[in-house]
Amino acid sequence: MDEDESMNMDVDNGDGQASHGFQQASAEAGPSMLSNRLSSPMTRSTGPSPRQSRLTTPIISRSASVNRDDWYPIEESETRSFNILYVPDPSRAVSRREAESDLAWATREITFRQFDAIKDLTGFVYKQRENKTGVKVRVTEWLWFILQMDDYDKGEAFKIDFMPWDTFRDIVLNPKADPTAWNGLASKDGIIGGIDYSIDYRSDQNAYGLDKGRLARYEMIAQLKGNYSPFTSQLEDGADIQEDTVLKRSNSDCGKHIILPSAASKYRTWNHLRSCINDDEIWMAQEYVETLGTIGEWRAFVIGGRIMSVVHTHKRSDGMWTGVQTESFLKTEEIKELIEHAPKPINAAELRKNIVNPQSGTILVRDDGKSQFRNFVLDTWRDLVLRETRLGGAKSSLAVFCRMDIGLKFLPEGPPQYFVNEVERSPTTSLWFSCNPSNTMGTMADTFAMVFRQWIKDIRNPYVL
Repeated sequence: MDEDESMNMDVDNGDGQASHGFQQASAEAGPSMLSNRLSSPMTRSTGPSPRQSRLTTPIISRSASVNRDDWYPIEESETRSFNILYVPDPSRAVSRREAESDLAWATREITFRQFDAIKDLTGFVYKQRENKTGVKVRVTEWLWFILQMDDYDKGEAFKIDFMPWDTFRDIVLNPKADPTAWNGLASKDGIIGGIDYSIDYRSDQNAYGLDKGRLARYEMIAQLKGNYSPFTSQLEDGADIQEDTVLKRSNSDCGKHIILPSAASKYRTWNHLRSCINDDEIWMAQEYVETLGTIGEWRAFVIGGRIMSVVHTHKRSDGMWTGVQTESFLKTEEIKELIEHAPKPINAAELRKNIVNPQSGTILVRDDGKSQFRNFVLDTWRDLVLRETRLGGAKSSLAVFCRMDIGLKFLPEGPPQYFVNEVERSPTTSLWFSCNPSNTMGTMADTFAMVFRQWIKDIRNPYVL
């Protein structure tokens, strides 16, 4: 979720009027804008609140006993609906056949109105069949996630538009060609997606680079309370590829474009690496932590400071990823004892079976194991949010949503330690819905809607830091 500079200016549309409206879902789309309107949700604040010039409530005085998280003005925040534009990431579009097995897709039933709003987003939704109550579709996780926000707060929290990337790109690059379309963008309270892919990630100068900027976050995570984090560096084109490193491509998800040291040599060549990137993507080399291959990692989804879901994933011998919803955890002391007494050589599959979702031990011991994991995740998350908030001057978008990928590091002495392998927060982050087919994850979507709405209010409110 990007916090780009706002587009809060109008362009004259030729008749002296500034147009802000997008086409309704039931209206005929104009020649320059394929956007459809839903009566509800998601990122980037674009423009000052109409209430800000009228707020007269003084800032609440602070003291050592005041919790900063509760430091809000006495006057209520805005209660209107927020206008949000969603632009699907073009690199995530796939064919109908690919969508059937893609881990970043889900099968859901949506309303006829919702389908009508997204049906033109080619490569992001495929109709399967209709029934009396709606349309069964194969849809990307994030597109469904946003559609669910339509019903949040009885449909009064958000008004959402959808727009294909190429339409959005053309408007941004040449706003004078269609002032009405530009003013439509400028009127939005937030834009999710799109703008990330109008930049060159390899540029040292851009503020959203995935090279030094992203690598700096790895270093920052490692500095938090002395936590371990695997060393990561950008892999320059043509540079030597170290045998003991994991190769990761930017803009990957669901474990795609991650090449382990054990991969066939043909995949660890520049001929192959170059064939897997676009101009706006890079490869990174990361220190290989063996347990990521043998044990796997836990994907913890944090929304508004709450762990909403944890999925344990690992890469199978056939190169495909698999995962399972995780509710139970061993204590790290138990893991150490398990490793010490395991028959040698250790069988990775049997080790995972004993570590992930343990089914033995008293409830008190299992609660201790869960607390160890949750405390590590939330303590690290809280420190990251505070650091970004201090640096940026506004509450970090990590406070809204992020996925923290957690691994285990074994030390020469003592129990193993959890460490952060990656932190993701973009609207292309895999949600791993496929690992929980019996749960639509509606609670997760509704919680995101609630937290995102509050975040939008906060960043538009001059009294809230």
